[in-house]
Amino acid sequence: MVRKISYGGRTVISVILAILAVTGLVLSTSAFWARSIIFEEDEWIRTVRELPRDHEVAVALGQFLTNELFVAVDFEERIENALPDDVAVIVPILTNAIEGFVADKVTEFIESDQFETIWITANREAHRLLIGLLDEQSTIPGLETTDDEIVLNLLPAIGALLSEIGGSAGGIVGVDLDLPDLDDPDVQESIRDFGEQLGVDLPDDFGQITVYQGDKLPQARETVVLVERIRFVTAVLTVVFFAGALWISPSRRRMMVGLLIGSAIGFFLLLEVPNGVGSAVADLVTDETDQVAARHAIDMVFDSYVTLYRWMLFTAVFAALMLLVTGTSRPALWVRREIRQQVERFDWATPVGDFLQRNLRWLRIGGPAFMFFLLLVVARGELTSLFLFVAFLAAWESLLGLLPNHPRNRKREQTAPTSQA
Repeated sequence: MVRKISYGGRTVISVILAILAVTGLVLSTSAFWARSIIFEEDEWIRTVRELPRDHEVAVALGQFLTNELFVAVDFEERIENALPDDVAVIVPILTNAIEGFVADKVTEFIESDQFETIWITANREAHRLLIGLLDEQSTIPGLETTDDEIVLNLLPAIGALLSEIGGSAGGIVGVDLDLPDLDDPDVQESIRDFGEQLGVDLPDDFGQITVYQGDKLPQARETVVLVERIRFVTAVLTVVFFAGALWISPSRRRMMVGLLIGSAIGFFLLLEVPNGVGSAVADLVTDETDQVAARHAIDMVFDSYVTLYRWMLFTAVFAALMLLVTGTSRPALWVRREIRQQVERFDWATPVGDFLQRNLRWLRIGGPAFMFFLLLVVARGELTSLFLFVAFLAAWESLLGLLPNHPRNRKREQTAPTSQA
């Protein structure tokens, strides 16, 4: 059936299938990565637990916790009430000293194991709420949700900080730190009890960091849900398009090179996604410190994404170059001749070449077997693993094709015309 199609028709059909294949590969691999980060709780926690260790993120968290502490406790007013009127002139001095003391305590606390535990717990609960939101569940017991809003509850961190500060400076500022149970799943109730103990009216979002707000990111939920629903279909179609493009193409080697180069271009473009996401998130933040922290947080979250696509890009380019170099074009023949001449200058070239020729069969089996084992250990997603394996296989077979005793070269020698006597 394929042979009945004209050469030009096969070329056009294979190019269309190649474009669809590369597009599907780009979308599918991104979807598989996103799912591993967003929907797998352990992977999510492994990603976000490192955020407070970044300097810019730690600065933003410290600023947030310090501001919340001063909302909860008006240190200047308490100092004024604790001192006689005739020494009121030193109130600003003491207030500045308290601010420096609090800032140092906050910095130490963010670096502590206690804060890491609170941070992980807050992110675990936020992740559960995220999954509930994406699964179209309206509520999850023990979590706060308002108009598709997801928050990190750092109220326990503020309570722990006040307890620590009270142990060192409670006598100076006169703070009664008989705090309520901050692990109460009813966050709003905890905030009200907290305010009553401190004698202040606290805002409803006290101690809460909003990480998702439906009215500001209206398409985020719909996009993630759509990607989750179509990722397997897209993956299957991508494999079909790749196979179809190679099957119909008049020149399979040339088509394979085109698929690899097209994939490399797609991977290169995907490496710009973190910058776009970072800019979009930063635009939603007004404070300059928080903007910098948001960009750093996005970079850390996308660290595995960038690493994955750099490897994919390198593999695609390397495999395409190997196919080009081992082809029959004049540039390929010239490159091989130059490489051979340079290699033959070294004494070790001949014994190494003999060894490779003697063990060609094992090399053809061992290379793909090793790559398959490696992908089982490190690769993300079925389609990602399949692409890397196919690209490596093409590059490996092309490299072995340079050896004189390779079956391809033996076939050429057998079919070569003999000279006439």
